[in-house]
Amino acid sequence: PGNFLYNPTPSEYNTAQMNGFIWTTKIHNFVKQHVPTYPGVDVQLPCNVNINNTCNAYYDYSSINFYRAGGGCPNTAYSSVIAHEYGHHIVYSGHSSAAADYHEGMADIASAFLLQDPCLGLGFTGGNSCLRNCYNTVTYPCSGGAHLCGQVLSGAFWLTRDQLMVTEPVEYHNIISRLWLNSILLRPPNVSPGITIDVL
Repeated sequence: PGNFLYNPTPSEYNTAQMNGFIWTTKIHNFVKQHVPTYPGVDVQLPCNVNINNTCNAYYDYSSINFYRAGGGCPNTAYSSVIAHEYGHHIVYSGHSSAAADYHEGMADIASAFLLQDPCLGLGFTGGNSCLRNCYNTVTYPCSGGAHLCGQVLSGAFWLTRDQLMVTEPVEYHNIISRLWLNSILLRPPNVSPGITIDVL
């Protein structure tokens, strides 16, 4: 066996590079673990870090991209943000015509389910607050931006997960993860009650 010590002297830029590698690999493997035949994820997806800007991250359909620390925000190449941006790739690979609110909600779920944590983007705007949370009060129909209205989905999936913890205490995480991924492949047009039927 060999022991490797990555990033032995942590610094922002090196840590961002390691995080990009580690968390992109983890979310890819999470998808393959739960739905081995999920389309479009077995590709080399560039993860660009330390971009000379602040307080954002994005997916551009061919890469995921993360900004440097500044403006009150940390370097955005960290676990939940990387999983969220890769989540957009998951959605696009399975449903290339998804609406923005659907994209945001399902990408939030990628982070929440991988990390098993309802808090999305912890510390994104500084401090110890969540950028968004799967425990929220956003309901359908929603009037607002994509990041807000996507919380209808993240909340519904997370609360379903909570109920499955009661009825299926061993397999709940595997069950809800498969339901989330396979529901994307049914290609609902946007956040709507029809997603409930897709999951059922």
